[in-house]
Amino acid sequence: THPCVAAAWTYAAGFLQRDPKALNNHYALTGLASPRDPLNARSLLDARLKGIDPDTYRGLGARINNVELGRMLQVFLLQATKAKQRGITLKLANAAIKSYEAKKATRDAEKALKRI
Repeated sequence: THPCVAAAWTYAAGFLQRDPKALNNHYALTGLASPRDPLNARSLLDARLKGIDPDTYRGLGARINNVELGRMLQVFLLQATKAKQRGITLKLANAAIKSYEAKKATRDAEKALKRI
């Protein structure tokens, strides 16, 4: 497991401690897919945000930086709390990327507004 993925999974487990149902959904992830690929590596590899991610983007969790960590955290949080179908899918991975980028844009806009 890539360090970025492991760190995001661990952070999500800590964050979800106050919501037992979501925490159980998070922990159950390993039993939802084949034992060789509980994270659905193909979906993580294919996930990207057109217009933002370059053609050389290797997919979610492939790099070690704050953006990848935030995006992977969104994957785990959405899977545990919002997804109608448990498990990681391409649709979920793409939604997580969009969710992260929207939250980042909102945060950046709030910072800019405070400076005027």
